[in-house]
Amino acid sequence: MPPEAKSDWTPLSDIQGEEAANEYAKAGNNENEVAAKCHYTGKNKMTIKLGRSSDGHGHAYIEDSESGQRFMTSSEADIQILCQNWISFLCMRQSFVNSDPRSPDHFDIEPHLEDLVTALNDKFGISVQIDY
Repeated sequence: MPPEAKSDWTPLSDIQGEEAANEYAKAGNNENEVAAKCHYTGKNKMTIKLGRSSDGHGHAYIEDSESGQRFMTSSEADIQILCQNWISFLCMRQSFVNSDPRSPDHFDIEPHLEDLVTALNDKFGISVQIDY
């Protein structure tokens, strides 16, 4: 499960598996995040929650039916980079699959990618963008 950073940026932490859920629970302040639900290749699902923890750090919590859980954190100054990397990942996924829901390689994001970007920019005062 990506994303690969577009720059030499490295998250403060990148935890996978059961420990990821525990760290996400410790981050608190789930009201200060934006979530996206993705459905792909039939019945596989992924939820991405991008937010700002109560201590000001950025975080990404991912639950994927194929690859499990992941929790990443960034410094407060790097929230835009963290969010942009995940938006780039979603753009890549969306651009390489069939938009027909009957297709076995269908990929769908709720909210739509444009709305997700707007929500992130408004909530966190950042400037992420769609980059196909």
